Amino acid sequence: MKQKTYLTITPFLFLVIAVVHLIRIWKGWDISIAGSEIPLWASWAALVVASYLSYSGYKLK
Repeated sequence: MKQKTYLTITPFLFLVIAVVHLIRIWKGWDISIAGSEIPLWASWAALVVASYLSYSGYKLK
């Protein structure tokens, strides 16, 4: 994969991940993995990280 293609796809994927976490927070969806419930604060943290990575990737492009 060429660097230009990578720098186009990666920020978009992180943006999609950030939007999914934002929707989870907004809708209040419950998520459980192997019987353990994932708290909403984890989505807040993931939203911040994914948004930052998306912004940084876009800036590099």
